[in-house]
Amino acid sequence: MVKHPRIPKCAWGINILSVIVALVLLIDVVNAAQPLQLEWSSTHYGPDGPWQAIIVSVGGNETDVRIGSSNAGAQATVDLLPGSVWEVFALAPDVCNPYPNSRCGKGGFWTPNDDDTNPNNLIEISAGLTPLQWSGGDGNSFVAQAVSVAASNINGNQTVYNASLASVTNATITNPDGSKRGPELGFFSLGNTSPSQNFSLNTTEGTSISTEIVIAGLQASNIIPSYSFGLHYGSAALNYQGSLVLGGYDRSRLIGPLTTFNHDNSGSLNSLTLLDVGIGIETGGSPFNFPGTDQSGLLTRNTSEAGDIQVTIDPSTPYLVLPQKTCQKLSNYLPISFDKSLKYWVWQTSDPNYKKIINSPTYLSFTFPPSLGASDNAIIKVPIALLNLTLDEGITNKKTPYFPCLDLSNNDGNYVLGRAFLQAAFYGANLAQNQAWIAQAPGPGQPGNGEPGPVSSDVQALAATDPRPDPSSLNNDENAFSQSWAAYWTPLATPPATLLNSGSGGLSTGAKAGIGVGVAVGALALIAGALLFWLRRRRAANRDAAHERSSNEPMIQQEDHGYKGPSELAGGPDGTAYATYEADSGTIFT
Repeated sequence: MVKHPRIPKCAWGINILSVIVALVLLIDVVNAAQPLQLEWSSTHYGPDGPWQAIIVSVGGNETDVRIGSSNAGAQATVDLLPGSVWEVFALAPDVCNPYPNSRCGKGGFWTPNDDDTNPNNLIEISAGLTPLQWSGGDGNSFVAQAVSVAASNINGNQTVYNASLASVTNATITNPDGSKRGPELGFFSLGNTSPSQNFSLNTTEGTSISTEIVIAGLQASNIIPSYSFGLHYGSAALNYQGSLVLGGYDRSRLIGPLTTFNHDNSGSLNSLTLLDVGIGIETGGSPFNFPGTDQSGLLTRNTSEAGDIQVTIDPSTPYLVLPQKTCQKLSNYLPISFDKSLKYWVWQTSDPNYKKIINSPTYLSFTFPPSLGASDNAIIKVPIALLNLTLDEGITNKKTPYFPCLDLSNNDGNYVLGRAFLQAAFYGANLAQNQAWIAQAPGPGQPGNGEPGPVSSDVQALAATDPRPDPSSLNNDENAFSQSWAAYWTPLATPPATLLNSGSGGLSTGAKAGIGVGVAVGALALIAGALLFWLRRRRAANRDAAHERSSNEPMIQQEDHGYKGPSELAGGPDGTAYATYEADSGTIFT
């Protein structure tokens, strides 16, 4: 019988310890903080879009909060636009009472439980709704409850149970023409430099409570690695799904370099400098009336002076909120006109250049100061196709293509690059480090470079101490932008010989120059013809006079030296008559 060697007891202990260590490490890996790639709704919103939204569950403090819960009284699944900086704003049904039979509340409602609406649990807010056109009213209430998000790269839902959450029962959106409408959906908070929000309850004791900003709460629970986000809105019109990553960013939505700026410690977004706005052609011929492939110097203050302005990046605002003089300058090159009734710039769809411009590789360029460590200014290109948006019910009775350049009369110089800009730009921030950044985003083409898919393998974590993504990890290919749009636009083969200047309704500079040259050449030809005609008549008159004199004088015999005096041309060697030209008409006579 073969005797097996006995395993020392210490060896068993070592093996068991190794297994325990491996299990602990496995648990750490499973529980390790990682970025969340949020899910987007298939429903699109307006009435000045279309716009995309993310899916969020709000309400309740139970530990089994789930997206799609049927317990509507405690919690509800709603669509929200990314963009507020403090609370998550969820609409309550009462907000739409003044706007029956409208799209108000299209994104869903949340009604807090009766217990939740106890005065001891509520804080009324009468302001603080962040979009420029929103105005809050009495009755909006803050409720410290759960907010849960679903991520496409992690199983299950991730919840902050003591989140900053507002039930909006009174809100009005004022259109540029002064008409009013109710909101279609609320907002998801992207946070600010403070991780929490403190309130005093409406009680005689004056008790205060502290709630967590959602992204900060996810980091505090070790669900995500940092109090940060990365956002690219994509395009609903092109079915180009947006990207919102909490605790990191999607590297496939970034084309370097980055332009960095700070967040304001008060919680509002800090501004950055916009140096210029221009129009350009990425490739192919030009549908515009300017020479070359770009026209810069279009950023103009309302004092008619050219110069830089301060802008904020705000995804809660739909438009490019710029000086009216800048919008007017753009209309010199684009087939747009200001609708005095709607107070929007609308596309002139009957203009022959309209389809040429929106279907060809044309873009609006936004120039910012150099990125960190760079010497050249940073330029973000927004294809003009993305700025062919639609006004709809709530603003106008019929769908109207519009150009989202807007100078809101009450903005007091607070210029904003909103969702229209973020269709083609990436926006991110590490709020704990008070750092934000923007960069060029790719178009909807090219797999791995903007191509929408179920889960992006390019989702990257951002460490809590990293103020921004590592520039070396970004796509710095100068052709990436053009390649990502190649399948979505049609370059013009050659520059048109003459083009209408759609903005002014006149001929282009090239056409006017061509006409001027033609007129000058024609005038010179007429003068030359008249001179030749006069010389020919004079020569003929002299010849006739000489012939008359010779007929009245005696004949004098002369030796023939070959000269026969003035005469019509003789024929050629074969007897064929030479052709003569009538100078004033150019017609050949024989």
